[in-house]
Amino acid sequence: MPGISLALRVGIASGTVVFGDLIDEAVVKEQSVVGSVPHLAARLAATAPQNGVVIADSTRRAVGRFFECRDLGRLDLKGFDGGERAWLAVAETQIASTFEARRGSGSSHELVGREAPLALLADAWNRARERRGGAVVISGNAGIGKSRLARTVRRRAQRDSATLVEIDCTPRTQNTPLYPVSVLMRRLAGIRPQDTDAESVQPLRVTAGEQNRQPGHERRDPPRDGQQPDDNQLRDDQD
Repeated sequence: MPGISLALRVGIASGTVVFGDLIDEAVVKEQSVVGSVPHLAARLAATAPQNGVVIADSTRRAVGRFFECRDLGRLDLKGFDGGERAWLAVAETQIASTFEARRGSGSSHELVGREAPLALLADAWNRARERRGGAVVISGNAGIGKSRLARTVRRRAQRDSATLVEIDCTPRTQNTPLYPVSVLMRRLAGIRPQDTDAESVQPLRVTAGEQNRQPGHERRDPPRDGQQPDDNQLRDDQD
């Protein structure tokens, strides 16, 4: 309605809850979530600014560095003795790798017992440097060190002054066409998540290599098959 503005306050907490039917009859059916987590989320929502998202410390650890967050310290919340540490979600970051977001970009530990796969990857990288490129797929069960292998080869490529292009695929974006490519283009163009479509057009054009034409020159489409360009277009081309 005119003159009325709506605002949201969101609170998010992570943890274990009990989920089940509260009332299950022919006419009425309700479901409940029991535990301290939903209560904490409700208390956090009450402290959030308008159109703001406040998250619990457990949620902050879960999101890693995917979001930029501001520490709100320990909040005095009803029903939680000693208070709870909370964070204000500020913006989404431009980190593309899940590994980097959760563990950081560096590691002081060297890989142990991975000589064979590292040798295969090093050989593939050497072939790529000789313009005999290809694709390498690292597969295996979760937690066996696939990302660590990839990061190790990445560091070796960086020492060779290679240009690295990194994209990340996740199940939550599988229904968004070309999502990893769009994220890569936005990152290369320096587009922030809060930028509007109008603010994003020019950086994308520059990144894609499109040069701005001089003022006073019209952009003309190439003639179709069997069609001759008009005289004005011929004069522009000859100039």
